[in-house]
Amino acid sequence: EILVANQADYDKKQQDLSGFDLAELAITASVTYRLADKNEVVISKTAHHKCGRCWRHRPEVSSDGELCSRCETVVAELGPNNQGE
Repeated sequence: EILVANQADYDKKQQDLSGFDLAELAITASVTYRLADKNEVVISKTAHHKCGRCWRHRPEVSSDGELCSRCETVVAELGPNNQGE
């Protein structure tokens, strides 16, 4: 999990990042932005398990290697003939 703390132009930075999924880019559970007295980035270990397909740590994944809901949907849409088996 990543916490990004900004001291200047917080609202503008939030707007600039809308539509950009930093959590997906960083393959992390979440990214939280907050206003702070100083600029900092804090990275901490998540309690969530890792999806076996996209490697994102998601709350709905019950154990490492299981699929998150997004990946379950994609795999189901691919069908049994397109799953690389």
